[in-house]
Amino acid sequence: MARFPFGQRGLLMDAEMNRLVGTRIHTVRRERSMTLRQLARKTSLSVSLLSQIELGKSAASVSSMHKIAVALRVPLADLFDGA
Repeated sequence: MARFPFGQRGLLMDAEMNRLVGTRIHTVRRERSMTLRQLARKTSLSVSLLSQIELGKSAASVSSMHKIAVALRVPLADLFDGA
């Protein structure tokens, strides 16, 4: 098994967490038949940022996660299901 310095392993875990959370946001948004543009309007976040979050390329702040959860009408914890 490869050994990673703490920092590299932490980055890998963060990237996986971002991907899982982003996938969950995408799934819930699609279940709500909501476009990225509609979610952007409801959250005051940019379409670009929301897209990057859904793709796991950016980590959402706690504040952004709260806005997304409110806009999707789900408990914040639901966005971490499976993560």
